[in-house]
Amino acid sequence: MILGYLVVLAARRSRKSPRNPSYRGIDRMPPFDRSLWEQGVDWPTLSRDYVDENLLSKDQVLAWALLDRFAAIYPREDLEVLYIRSLSPQSLVPLEATPDRLGFDVAGTAPYYSVVGDPPGTDAATPFLRRLNENGLFSSAADAQAYLEALKRNGAVEPDWVVKIWDLRQVTIQMVSSPD
Repeated sequence: MILGYLVVLAARRSRKSPRNPSYRGIDRMPPFDRSLWEQGVDWPTLSRDYVDENLLSKDQVLAWALLDRFAAIYPREDLEVLYIRSLSPQSLVPLEATPDRLGFDVAGTAPYYSVVGDPPGTDAATPFLRRLNENGLFSSAADAQAYLEALKRNGAVEPDWVVKIWDLRQVTIQMVSSPD
């Protein structure tokens, strides 16, 4: 299982697929900007101080520190933190709905290209896209798995591509002011 915190662009700032304009999933990482890096900007995810090999922060403290680093490049209001975890086929049992759950995505590992965020233009995908929730994600892990299996059967996903079902949750930070 892969899990951790991922800094992404806010939905209003990220690229939109015309086939899924409501998408708020995993495939919204800030894109690497080579020109900024060549100008000496220290690109936050190139340092293993904040992220692991999956580009995930292991805890909220590191995630918020990483978001602060990205805020030197992007406006802070254009960034958000997700808690993500990959699900194994054995863990696709119905999961309890929680207010912070955005839904379930179908994507590869880092850099997390999503076939939900950018669905293939095939007949196999169409009936599943009607099942997406208000966040452009699946409400159940079982629907996400069925979608992945349909894409594989129809050749819309490369057979050797490692694709996972991801449980995504919105993370918020409570701003606490110190007593006077």
